[in-house]
Parts: sequence; structure tokens; C-alpha cells
Amino acid sequence: MAEDTVSLEMALTNLLNSVISSGQALEEVIGAIGASTGGGVKSVVDYGAVGDGVANDTEAITNAMAGGEFTIRFPKGRYNITANTTFPGDKTVMFDRGAFLHISMGVIITMNSDIKADPFPIFAGEGSVVSGVHHIRSIYPQWFGASNEGSETMGLVSSKASITSGSNILTIPSADKNRYWDGQTVMVMHAGSTITSTFPNPAPQPTLSIIGTAGSTSYSYRIAILDKYGGITTASAITTIANAPDVLSFKDGNKIRITMPSGIARHGFAIYGEETNPANSRGVLGLIRDVTGFWEDGGHGSIAVSTPPWIPITAPLAKLNNTLLTTIVSGGGTTTLTLKDNAGATLSGNAVVMMDNTSSFNKAYNFLETCGGGEIEVTQGVYHFRLDPATARSVYFTSNVKTKGKNKPVFLMHVNPCNDNMYHFVSKGDTASNWSFEEIIFDGGNRTYTTEFAQIMINLGGTAGHSHFLIKDCEFRYSRGKFISTYAGNCTDYRFTGNYFHHGCSNALGIGGHRYRVDNNIFSDIFLGYGGTKVGGAEAIIMRSLSFGNTDVTSYGDISYNTINNYGTINFGGANFGYKYINISYNKILGYDNAIGLGGKMESVNVIGNQIKIQNLGYLNGNAIKLELTAVGQSCTDVNISDNAISIFSDPTTGFGSGGISFSVEPNNSDIVKRIRITNNSINQYGNVTQWPVEIRFCKELTFSGNTITSDNPGKDTALEVTTNSTDHRWIITDNIALNKVIKTPSGSIIAGNQVGLIRVGDRSLVTGNKVSGVSVAGGNTWGAVIFIGGSDNVVSDNKVDMKNHFNSSATAIIEGNGARNNMIVGNQITNSTTSRPLLHNFESTIVHNMGVPNGGRREFESSSLPTKGVFTVGDRIINITPVAGGSIGWVCTIAGNAAELNWVANTAYSMNKLVYSGVRVYKSTTTGISGAIAPNHASGMATDGTITWEFVGTSVVFKPFGAIGI
Repeated sequence: MAEDTVSLEMALTNLLNSVISSGQALEEVIGAIGASTGGGVKSVVDYGAVGDGVANDTEAITNAMAGGEFTIRFPKGRYNITANTTFPGDKTVMFDRGAFLHISMGVIITMNSDIKADPFPIFAGEGSVVSGVHHIRSIYPQWFGASNEGSETMGLVSSKASITSGSNILTIPSADKNRYWDGQTVMVMHAGSTITSTFPNPAPQPTLSIIGTAGSTSYSYRIAILDKYGGITTASAITTIANAPDVLSFKDGNKIRITMPSGIARHGFAIYGEETNPANSRGVLGLIRDVTGFWEDGGHGSIAVSTPPWIPITAPLAKLNNTLLTTIVSGGGTTTLTLKDNAGATLSGNAVVMMDNTSSFNKAYNFLETCGGGEIEVTQGVYHFRLDPATARSVYFTSNVKTKGKNKPVFLMHVNPCNDNMYHFVSKGDTASNWSFEEIIFDGGNRTYTTEFAQIMINLGGTAGHSHFLIKDCEFRYSRGKFISTYAGNCTDYRFTGNYFHHGCSNALGIGGHRYRVDNNIFSDIFLGYGGTKVGGAEAIIMRSLSFGNTDVTSYGDISYNTINNYGTINFGGANFGYKYINISYNKILGYDNAIGLGGKMESVNVIGNQIKIQNLGYLNGNAIKLELTAVGQSCTDVNISDNAISIFSDPTTGFGSGGISFSVEPNNSDIVKRIRITNNSINQYGNVTQWPVEIRFCKELTFSGNTITSDNPGKDTALEVTTNSTDHRWIITDNIALNKVIKTPSGSIIAGNQVGLIRVGDRSLVTGNKVSGVSVAGGNTWGAVIFIGGSDNVVSDNKVDMKNHFNSSATAIIEGNGARNNMIVGNQITNSTTSRPLLHNFESTIVHNMGVPNGGRREFESSSLPTKGVFTVGDRIINITPVAGGSIGWVCTIAGNAAELNWVANTAYSMNKLVYSGVRVYKSTTTGISGAIAPNHASGMATDGTITWEFVGTSVVFKPFGAIGI
């Protein structure tokens, strides 16, 4: 069979080339083809078919299919089939241009034959075409009546047609006649039925109010009521408001609120600004649904180029009927078309005609479904798809079908502002597998940033499942809502690659499900829009799953190598949703707020190698990468934010600027947030950005390592800002570079190998091997020392503290805060300090072997008396802060040991935890009682004296006065 097909195609090629050169008659060529293949080619006319659109050709076609010829040809004509007919699998059916089968209602054609036809209609009528043979086919949608005619922006085919009320004859301009074929579905604007009778006509007036600052300008508006089937009422009378803002601006908050009349029947409203208004408040301004109570004019301008063709761009002065949706019965290729249905209005020379391809594409998908799948080859041109007002749906694609464009055809899909949840391409029965869209342009017709609608070009819903699908090398543009959504639909094993998404007016992609890859796509100009202008950025990609409720998990997702321009973002969407094994890597993002936003319940999420630039819009502050776990119960484990390059620029007018990396945890969630890594990122802020480069709130377990942070705002002095309510942390802060900036660290941290300006330390931390060089300008967090130890039980060792570039070189290099104790400050090197006391500490810490500190690194304290607690080494000094004549400058430790409050006295009452000297030893009372007659003298452990138990503390310190003061 395959060899016969190849030989037939070779014969066709050779003989058609021959007829072109010799002028041989077509009938002779066909006969020659039959002779060359041995199977024969015969016209259906030879079996008695007429093809005049009147005769019943069923019997003749049946006889032709039973004949011995291999190929049956249909010459130009309409062939009526009124009974079920099978075209057998051993036949090839050839259709001349203009030949088509008209299938009566209820009749089924079983097309098992191979079809040879160019992209023009070959199936018409209300019957159906199926196949009883499951094999992959390649078909054209034109076979089922599709048309690729129409303007690219509006889908108009003719704008000067004529039709008379009660007639089914549509007269079109001669220049357009070859754009129409029998069997196609057409839309004649305002030639259908009258609008719903309960709609008031004209529309009632709206109510106007001022939002913002009053001025001296007047604004005037009208509204009209929309019928979702394509009609519109006469516009209302003009309503005017005076003393309104002279300049309307969403950003500045100066607007006119236009409140719709309530208690009336309607499907929607169109809002029109009068020509007397300022320039940006004229013409058609907004389109809203029936449930929307008001619309606001922020001076955004006309949306005329985005208005669906059936809505006039100037306020209608008379009621306009609905759209006439019908099919062409005959007359294709001429100026006089006979339609299936009669018109409900007369339009003379101004009838606008569009094609509707929803029915033809649905028939094509249904046919391939019966074949077990195949390919729809979509040729170049503009294919307009009407949204069914009753269902808010257009095309239902099926499993195992590749829909592939040739030379980038355009699928044009206008919204119907009277509908909600508009889905243009959906799967049949809410389930499909092994399907694809490739090399097609999906166009939503939204050339301006109009009010956001719930419009989705490709939407996958239901719970039955969608799997193994591909959207590749397509262009998605000018949408009022999302381009694609896989939130629901139980989607698995899919990929979106090489696509170009631009000029969206909501989230571009809604991604959910499992095992998916979104890679190498380009996103540009993805904004929230209102009334014709951009009012804020929107997500280029937002992820969550909705198939089985609002706590679904999306998993094994790869978002990589995408380019997002002009303020699009990548976000997780929803506090209660789960995200597992998600990879967001190597994307290039120009964001406006949060370039990458993560939230929900997360496990094994990687944000790696992204290049992020934030250009603030002047009214929003966000972060390049934001993790937000601010709802109780949100868990997060194994999140890795690494190797990202972040550049942030403030708005030059307002100074607003975004932060770098922010991680906010609800305090009650801190025990279920584990193994967070923020490593090897570069964060650079320009233009006096006022947000922190890095801010971490209530996170217990974190690695912050290898990051480089710069900011040219000296007043924003902190590189790492930390908020915490706990002392139980497990932070590793190593090898970061934040010159001239402060890093704050929580208790329980390892802080090592960093090159920073200042370090703030809590409790139980190891601070070692850091290079700390101060900050050049005083700021809100530059108080105290270059290394400030605010807590206890820390080890601060082997750090290099250089005071040369610190704004105050006479400041203390290392200092303990009030109440800090039991710290070990050892082996640190302090250089370029101009103070005599570069290290200040409390009695109960160990200070040894620090370089650049007077007295060989011994401690020095200030007091009016000898210490009553603490451990001291030889050389430690107490500076007398109340010196008197005949006294001393201070006291120096000559024998190392422990200090106590009192000398032991016999038969004396002592409270618990009292420190006493007894000989050369110090003891602490562990009970309350009265001492006996014999002083404690034990060198370890406990001993009882009277009714008191004494614990050995250590040997007694000895201080001697130094620096006698003369009388």
C-alpha cells in the first residue's frame, strides 16, 4: 500500500509538470495518472453525481466508492449527501478547488479514504464526518470551513457589505469576493436579532464623583448597555461633573468615578468620554461586566484599538442589533452570498463581516479524535474565533493532535466584556493527552492596556487530567487576561518552550501540576492594565495547583532560561499551596517589584543563577527575591537561593527602590523552616535605594555564605538586616563581602571569613576570621563598636579590625554590651585605632592575646571600687572613676583569680549565691543559712559550714593599687 502511494505521488508530480509545459487538458492528465498507476482515477460525475447543490448525489457517490478505481475525483460543485456514507480505506478522494460535500443534518460520513485537497472547504452542512480507521492524518481546518481571511488587529473581512432585514442575501464588495467560500461561518455585525427587550433604551445616566484633589475642570460621560450577543443600546444622556481634577492620574490618585445605574437589566456597559473632555478622557474608555458597579477614569485614554468590533468606538446614537451568526450556503467566490439565516436589520453599505472559525476547528478536532489523532496544519493568515456568549468557550481540542502553524498564522480571539471566565481553547471533556500547539500566534486583540478580564487563551480545567503536551515556538500577545493556565486540569509531563509572550494584562502563565518545564521563553510588557494604561506589573509566571482544592501541591517543575522584560515576575501563588522540587534557574528578569516571589509550603526549591534587574516604578517597593511564609502553618525545607546576580535601581523621581533578598517567616513557623541556603549571590543597589539588600525575619536555620553586597546609599548602612524573637538559631554566615556595611547576626551563629564594615553579635556565636573595616558614614546602625557583642557565651577570635576607614577612628573596635558575659575575646588584631581603649569588656569575659590593645591585650575596666565578681588575669586593670587626693588611679591584678563580694565571717547569715573570700579561695553559697565557727577551706566540690553549703569557685584574685595621687 505504501509503495502504491509513493508511485502515485511520483506519477502525479511528473504528469502535472508535463501538463504545465504542454498545455495538456486536465481530463487527459487524470486519465494518464490512472493509466500510470494501474488503479485508475475517475470522476464521481461518471457515476451520476451532479454537484449542482440541488440533486441528491448520495447514490452516485456510494457507487463510486464501490467501483474499482483507486482514486475518485470530485470536480468543482456542491454534492448533497442525505444518508450515511462510507468512503473506504482503499480509496483516495481528490477534491478540485470549489468542490465540497454538503452533509444533511443527522447524516454521518465515515471517511476512511485518504484525502487529497488544498486548504479550502470540502465538508459543509450540519452532518458530521468521522473515521473508522485509526491512523495519523494531516488535515487542514479549511476542509471544515475555516477561513484565514481578516485583518490582523480586528479580524474584519469586509466593512462595506449590505443586507436587508428579513433577507438571507449578503452583498459584498467585488474586491472581497474571493475571500468567501461556501460552508464558511460568518458574523455580520448588528444584522442579527434585536437586543434583549428588558434592557432600557436609551441607557440610564451614570453617577459621577471625584476621587482625589478638586480642580477647575469639567468632565462629561455617557454609557451604553451591552448585550452579550453583540448588540448595544442607545447611549445615555450626557452626565457632567464640574470642579474636578485638572489632570487625572491613577498614580497620583486623581480620578473620576463613574457609577453605573443599579436595578436595571444588562449584560455589561460601555463607557464613553465626550469630546469636550481633556484629550485622555475622550472616546470609548472602558468596558465592564454587569456585576461591576463602577469604573474610574484616570486619564488613561481611549481603548478604541482594543474594543471588539461589535462595540462602537463612539457613543451610539441609536440601538444596534446583535450579531448575525450564520453560514454561507452558496455564492462563495461571488459578490452575492446566500446565507443560512435571515437578517434582523438592514445595513446598506456599512455591514461589517467577520469569519468565525470555532465550528470548523471543533469539527477538525472531532474528526481527528475518531482517527486516533493526527495533525492540523494551519496555513498563514488570520483565523478569528468567536467566544460563545452562552458558554464563554471557543474551541475544544482533543488528544493526540498536533496543531501546527505554517508561516505563523494568527489566532485572533476578542473578549466578550459581558462574560466572565473566558476560555478560548480548552480540552474536550476537560481531558487531553499527547497534544501540542506549535508555531502559532495567539492574539487577544488588546492593543491597549484595558481593564483586566478573566480571559485565558489556553485553559486546562477539570480533574480528569492532561498529560504529555507541548506548546512550542508560539507567540502569545495582546491578552486581557492570562495566556495559558495549567493551574487546574491535573496537568503532568508538559513543556512550554521557545514561545514569545508579550503585552499581557494579567499573569501571562498560570503554571501548576507535576513534572513540567517552562524554558527558553521570552516575556515582555506583562502589566496589570486599567482603562488603557499600565498601573502595575503582573506575573509572567505564577505557579500553583487547583485541581483538587486550594491546598494542592505542584512538583518537579523547571522554570529556566526564560527572558522576562519590562516588569514581569515569577511567583508562587497562594499561602496554602504546596511546592516541591521546583527549580527556577538561569532566567533573565527585569522586574518592577518582586522579581521572584516564593510562598506557600515549600520543599526542595532552587533559585539559582538568575540575572535580575529591578527598576522601581515609583509607587511600589518590593524585593528581587522574596520568600514569604507569614501565614501560620507554612513550612519550608531545603530552599537554595544561589548564584543570582541582582541589580536594583530606584525611581529617580520618588526615590522608591526595592530590596534584594527578603525572607519573612511567621514567628510560629520558625521551627518548621529548615535548611535555607542563601549563597554566592551578588546584590547591587543604585540610586539611594531605601530597602535593605538582605532582610531575614524569624528564620532559625540558615546558611548565608559567599554573597557580595554593595549599595551606594551610605545612609542605608545595613547589608544583612535580621529580626528575631528567639535565641535558638543555627545560622552559618561565612565568606560574604559587604564592605562599608553592617551585618546583623542572630544568636547561635557561626560568623566566619566575612569582609564587612560592622558586625552585630547576639549570644552563643562563633565570630572568627573576619575582616572588619568600619563604615565611612554614620548611620542608624553604626552606633557602638565595629564588632558589637550584645550577648553572652560567644567566642570572638582571630578577626582583623581595621579602623582606618571608619567614620570615627577613635571609636571602640570591639565592645561588649551591658549584661554581656562569659565571652571569649581572643587573638583579634586591631589596627589604625586612635583610642587608648579599642576593646571594652565586662568583668566575666576572657580577653587574651589580642593585638593592638594596650597592656598586651589585658582587660581594662572602669569602676569606683574593686570588682565583686568575675575572673581576672594578671595585668587586668580597674580604672578608678572617682579618684581623690591621696588615692590611686586604679588597681591592677597581681594574682589571677576570682573576685567576691565579701569576706567570710563566722556565725553570719548569708543568702543563696553569695560570693565570699576565705583565705586564698572564693566560695559561693548554694543554700541560705548561717555560717559556723570554722571557715571553709576545701579546694574542690562542696562543704558545709554551719547551716550553709559552700561551693568552691576558685582561687582569690589579688588587686593592688597603682598610680598614687598626690595630696
